[in-house]
Amino acid sequence: MAEPAEAALDAVAAQLGQAAAPSRCLATVRQLTGLFREARHREKATESVFQNLLQILRKGTSDIDVAGKDVSALAHLDDCLLLLSECFRCLRNACVQCTSNQNILRYGSRQGFNVL
Repeated sequence: MAEPAEAALDAVAAQLGQAAAPSRCLATVRQLTGLFREARHREKATESVFQNLLQILRKGTSDIDVAGKDVSALAHLDDCLLLLSECFRCLRNACVQCTSNQNILRYGSRQGFNVL
């Protein structure tokens, strides 16, 4: 049976992988940001959490590029910027005093995953 810290993190990570709508995704990333305030959750983070955050960051960056070219997409820009800023808060919290998470972001893994 999974420990409470691991179970909570797994549940939010699963939601993050399934969240499609920006508003739902923002709420999920905020939950994850809150969880990462505690060392026990940071230590249980898996690489897939960071891969999901990377996908959100890539999509958000793409949306910003589109908004710069298409005036009709500007209304969506506020939500996109909120989501991106929350992703960076989440990554910051995940890396506080956790060298394993710092190394995942800095160096990637054997599979070539690299955020920076």
